[in-house]
Amino acid sequence: MKKLGFSVLLFAVLSHGAQATTVTASQDSAITADDGSFWGNYAMGGLQDLHINPGMTMEGMNAGLVQFDLPDLAGNVVSSATLMLFHTENSFAGDVYTIYRNTEAWDEYSVTGATRPDYDPTPLASITLDANTHTSRYFDVTEIVQDWYDGTYANYGFTVQRSYDASGVNADYSDYIFFASRENANPAYQPILYINQPVPEPETYAMMLVGLALVATWSRQRKICETTS
Repeated sequence: MKKLGFSVLLFAVLSHGAQATTVTASQDSAITADDGSFWGNYAMGGLQDLHINPGMTMEGMNAGLVQFDLPDLAGNVVSSATLMLFHTENSFAGDVYTIYRNTEAWDEYSVTGATRPDYDPTPLASITLDANTHTSRYFDVTEIVQDWYDGTYANYGFTVQRSYDASGVNADYSDYIFFASRENANPAYQPILYINQPVPEPETYAMMLVGLALVATWSRQRKICETTS
């Protein structure tokens, strides 16, 4: 029984490798630019997809918003962070979609083009579409997630929008695509943030094992003393 207990403890130490955390979106919404149209003042946070294209009208820019509540992490150290958006419908090969850091708070059920949050125009990450649909699209967001944990910036989530039109017709409002929102009926399609922490160095494992061995030795010696006294 003693050996079993030590084995369980040893397994717990050895299995304490990289911590992979999966976070689902806390809120998301599509928005259309405030161009005076009906869509510019329409809240789309309850839709099952984020409709993203240059604009629902010729004048506007349609974009997506997505935010995640960050979980507590040991040491607040991030080795990698990846945003997954599931591309459900329509694709235009060569188009580039880029994410940006929001700089203001927003609410998915009330945000519209007229009330959309400001965002930092510096791109965080981009993807270039192929012709496929019904596939996951991944953005590397390691740096900004670490900044959020460090308190460098407040976490207001991301803006997602098309930054390059391969067709060269930037005002073309017909070539929109769909990314699944958190309201999508299939949980596997909903936006996900994958966060990984560093794997402890071998020296860390060695120190932990030495510590366990010392504890085990001390425990045995204590029991021997109690038996002989």
